[in-house]
Amino acid sequence: MTEAFTTPELRLVEAWLDEELALQDALIARLEELQGLLVKSDLAALETHLVGSSDLLTQMEDIDRRRRKIFQGVLSRRGLMPGKGSLKRLADFAAPADRGALTTRVGALDAAARRVRLLNNRNGMLARSALELTEDFVRRLFLVPAGAQTYDPRGRKTTRPEMILDRSL
Repeated sequence: MTEAFTTPELRLVEAWLDEELALQDALIARLEELQGLLVKSDLAALETHLVGSSDLLTQMEDIDRRRRKIFQGVLSRRGLMPGKGSLKRLADFAAPADRGALTTRVGALDAAARRVRLLNNRNGMLARSALELTEDFVRRLFLVPAGAQTYDPRGRKTTRPEMILDRSL
């Protein structure tokens, strides 16, 4: 049998999981808000939203550093390395009385990560769709047929008509 977590180690892991879940929930809320803004094409609100997300990203970077320290200090001694599947094995190192709560936390974190992935994919598709619509609009505005060659600001041939716009202004 592998060495079980000591009580302080278990509390450290639980606190980290709880904080990670809270940040994932906050990220989910931000991504859902972003999705609504992308659908509305509200550029001013999008900019405000993105600027407002910087604190959350800083918090996520901080918790990532703590996660690495926990893996290096507590979990690596038990053969766990950061990566896929390691979280699901955490309960193996808890006392029987603590396994249920730890398994529940890990399951909630896994579900949150799947939701974040889904929202990121959906928002990426919405952003790409908006870009394609904008490219089509630019082609029609400048009467450039699809696939036609134009010149970019540096004089190179391109088939991307959006490159004819001077973005340095």
